[in-house]
Amino acid sequence: VKQSTMYRLFALFLAACLNSCSTVSSFGFDTAGIEATRIQSSAVASRRNFLTYVTTAAAFLPGVAVAAKDDDVTAIVADLRKSRELLEPLGAKLEAKEWDSVRSVLKGPGLGELWNLGASKNPIGKFARATGDIDLLELSEELAISLQTSDQLTYGNAFVYTQPGNGKVDIKGPQTMVAKAIGEIDNIIKIASQ
Repeated sequence: VKQSTMYRLFALFLAACLNSCSTVSSFGFDTAGIEATRIQSSAVASRRNFLTYVTTAAAFLPGVAVAAKDDDVTAIVADLRKSRELLEPLGAKLEAKEWDSVRSVLKGPGLGELWNLGASKNPIGKFARATGDIDLLELSEELAISLQTSDQLTYGNAFVYTQPGNGKVDIKGPQTMVAKAIGEIDNIIKIASQ
């Protein structure tokens, strides 16, 4: 099958998927064949459906979908275990009100790339996109949110006495988010190891 035919089939498949999500109201096809020229969205498909369709469609294009190697999985799981170990002492550091220390760990190597350095640096996101695992991609995003919220709440504690408000330090909030991040890392390790 010619590569141009594969791209046309991809365009048709993607158009059909979008149409099934009720997001496409009309298509115009040029005289050269199968190429969508106009797409108007009337509703937004869920992120999960869209990513599922795009990932499935990408499997039809040569060189787009990449199978994960065992070495990749092993390296990611090992890195995640190290990241988990970095999170474990943070609860005690929060109790001791060591805000700068907690934030340094959250933004430092091993954790920073999971939430603070962007999607292109996130190893879980890269792995999820390479394997087409939507669940893993969503867990990666949830982990990023938990880590970011932990950092934000810890940052707020550093300035609680100089800002308007009730003047109370929130230790339970960041501790809860750190515990949630540990659970999410455990889930990601479980999924990646399968």
